[in-house]
Amino acid sequence: SVSGICPLPGAQAPLHTAGMAPRASVRCDAHGLLDVVAILCLTCLGLVDSAGAAGDGGILAPDAVSAFRANGHLLSKAALPRAEVEGVAQTLSGLMEEHGRRAFADDGGQKEVRFTFAVHELSEVVAAFIADRNNSLWRAAAELAGTSELCLLMDRGFTKDPGDKETHWHRDDEAIGLPNAFPNMRTVHAWIPLSAMDSSLGTLQYLLGSHDRSPGWLMQLIASMWGWEFAWFAMLPRFLDDHLEIGDVAWHDGWTLHSAGANSGGAGRHGI
Repeated sequence: SVSGICPLPGAQAPLHTAGMAPRASVRCDAHGLLDVVAILCLTCLGLVDSAGAAGDGGILAPDAVSAFRANGHLLSKAALPRAEVEGVAQTLSGLMEEHGRRAFADDGGQKEVRFTFAVHELSEVVAAFIADRNNSLWRAAAELAGTSELCLLMDRGFTKDPGDKETHWHRDDEAIGLPNAFPNMRTVHAWIPLSAMDSSLGTLQYLLGSHDRSPGWLMQLIASMWGWEFAWFAMLPRFLDDHLEIGDVAWHDGWTLHSAGANSGGAGRHGI
């Protein structure tokens, strides 16, 4: 196991065997209670946003962190060393084929994605990558989470095979039941592509600003008349990750509504 994994109070099994989201960094107090989480979907991570260079002493540019706080999403370019991510990708390629589990299939058998749980347990190379608290992944997660007191909660591989349908819209925090169990927990997710890809392979898309837990009066008014789903899709801009390269990272808040497009390309889409 990776050192620093925080146990959930009263949990009957490690969370990485039961979760529905990527993997998270969690802040634990002296009593083991969960306070702040940064969820990481590991693949390759972009730590300097394309908007500008990182500020003094920081991995991410100050305006990139501000953009993440405002939008609930940040696409960071060329953040992780390419060779390091390629090593992780090469190691996981066969393992994700062997251990991936079909998820969210319809009556006709067409699925949305394949999950590979707890990828750090499948390879020492991946475990070393995830456990290195001094690498750019952890340092960027700390900047976005607003604390350096982080530990890894979950990691997972995601594969969209050619022909897989669109992934349903969801919030990762809700998918793993965090709001009811731990209402003060906050998460940050890092989706890391394991190969170059464009949107035809089914990259992630987001409703920017949907992570806001205190929406304005106009949003509340529209929601009161036609429901929250109508309000979100009518008022919030949509952003689609595209033209991802090895070394990029797509970050999102655990409360950001997002999905992934169908894979209409000729290759699989692999990420962690």
